[in-house]
Amino acid sequence: KRESMARFLFDLKRWGGIIEAFDDELWYSTVDIVTMDSAGNFTFLFKNSMKINVNMIGDQWIKI
Repeated sequence: KRESMARFLFDLKRWGGIIEAFDDELWYSTVDIVTMDSAGNFTFLFKNSMKINVNMIGDQWIKI
């Protein structure tokens, strides 16, 4: 788990600052699984085991 967290942080630091455009290399190196339930809520499970639940309202992602 420690190695996974170190890799995750390394990958994020490599991009530096705010990420303004989609980067498939960053996506594949940090995101493990994305699921969507019947209400349209997304769950992102990252490779460091962190989980974030969000919903998209219009063009905005809202953390739930």
